[in-house]
Amino acid sequence: MLRVLACLLATAAAAGAAVISVTHDAASGNYSVHDGEAAGWVVRANFSDQQAATGWARLEIEGRPSEDEDADRVMAFAAGLAEAHITSNMIADFIYNVVEDICAKPADSSKCAAVNEYFGRNLEWTRKKVESSSERDPYWRQVGLVLSQMDGLQQGIEDTIPGARPDAALWLNAFPDAMDLKIGLPVNKKLAGAEGPSGSDHCSVLVRLLPENADLLVGHNTWVDYNYMSRLLKKVTLPFRSGAEGADTVAAPTVAFSGFPGSIASLDDFHITSAGLVTTETSLDNYNKDLWTFLTTSNSVLQWIRVSVANRVASSGQEWHNAFKRYNSGTYNNQWMIVNYKKFEVGAEGAEPGLLWVTEQMPGLLVGDDVTQVLAHAGYWASYNQPYFPIIDDISGNKRQRAERGDFFSHNKNPRAQLFRRDHVLATNVTSALRLMRHNNFTADPLSSCNCSTGYSADNAIASRRDLNDPDGTYPLKRLGFQMYGAIDAKVTSAKLAERLEFVAEAGPTHDSQPAFQWSSSPQADTVRHRGQPDRWEFAPVDVTWSW
Repeated sequence: MLRVLACLLATAAAAGAAVISVTHDAASGNYSVHDGEAAGWVVRANFSDQQAATGWARLEIEGRPSEDEDADRVMAFAAGLAEAHITSNMIADFIYNVVEDICAKPADSSKCAAVNEYFGRNLEWTRKKVESSSERDPYWRQVGLVLSQMDGLQQGIEDTIPGARPDAALWLNAFPDAMDLKIGLPVNKKLAGAEGPSGSDHCSVLVRLLPENADLLVGHNTWVDYNYMSRLLKKVTLPFRSGAEGADTVAAPTVAFSGFPGSIASLDDFHITSAGLVTTETSLDNYNKDLWTFLTTSNSVLQWIRVSVANRVASSGQEWHNAFKRYNSGTYNNQWMIVNYKKFEVGAEGAEPGLLWVTEQMPGLLVGDDVTQVLAHAGYWASYNQPYFPIIDDISGNKRQRAERGDFFSHNKNPRAQLFRRDHVLATNVTSALRLMRHNNFTADPLSSCNCSTGYSADNAIASRRDLNDPDGTYPLKRLGFQMYGAIDAKVTSAKLAERLEFVAEAGPTHDSQPAFQWSSSPQADTVRHRGQPDRWEFAPVDVTWSW
């Protein structure tokens, strides 16, 4: 039975900062959660809620091997347990704002039933595969540790949130997978309410190689609905063994990332690993309904698990790609950028192969390649939800969309492609790169124009602000119109910062050239869930450094 020092934890959390630890009794198998650092801790956690001041909360989790026979599994479970206990208020708010909202509409009932059935069967298959293969295949050992961390998270949620759903931890991590499953499974099963792609672009990325290799900058912003704006900056150190035998640890025991309450991977996505990699992505839409036939509950590992494993085991872009491509789920399909800072030297001549790797996923197909020379030639690489590889462009149906609906679906002529081509030179250091990732001057920028009733769209920008579009306007694409949606953050790292797993981050919709977003003055405040969020999102950038 789990013992929890609830009163002490509540007192610490009320102060806005807390340190807790988890111990494990090998004889009984019990875990105990303590205020402060208890003797013999296997995991400790440090939480600081700075949302009111910066828009971010911060969480550090550190594990250390115990004398337990199954020390890694114990550490993984304890890590999830600690996160749930120390961030329970944020998790409860995020479940209400996001997880419950995904299936809140009556029209979603059949689709969400199909998703839940898929999750149940897929998780059963995955656990059986872990049980049968972990001893001989390090990949499945790492998958099992991710599931143990999720199980600990679920236990902690049930400890601290009355009436919590039994699959809360899964949904907190798999909600991006669920978005594609809501589309693809009804198409497969011909359920009522089957629909096409969401048409919601997700994120912008810039990789900037400065002249004479003066620095290498990586920037990312997250495009999503505003009910998701409960943000956590996390650093997680879990020195797992790479295999069932031997003392070697995984390539990246530590991963720092921007994420959400309860998220084991970023889901933004923006990670910096202690193996010298930055892994980040922008989403890709699948317009080809035939590809959804590749969705299967067996021989498939959900995307968030594959990302978590790849981040832990990879020390290069090629290795990350090789780990990630195994058991492609065909869900949360993205263009991934893997930047290898070990291949970069300030002031060196040329660009070493392996510096930048790009991987793209669709149901049934995952391709990737070293694009370092593209970066070196142009001085930048930008990502904006358009496929780079011709085969992905073709099979996804994006090529057909371009022929039928125009250059918005073009890798070269999309508005953001043109914005990055014009403005990447403005990113000369971390500060200016962050400013570029927050850029939106849609009423004055000719590249933000569209065949709309207003003449422009706040979505045609590096940092979207769809909430500033005309609710009564007419737009050629739904995504160009009004929604409570936009770029809710920006993060930038550099060669020096990445060495320390640090970056600069700014929370909330961009307000550099636009009014700050404020819930209390929004006409949508009564219809969009935002419990626990700050009211006014007008925050300065923060330096993301770590205590441990």
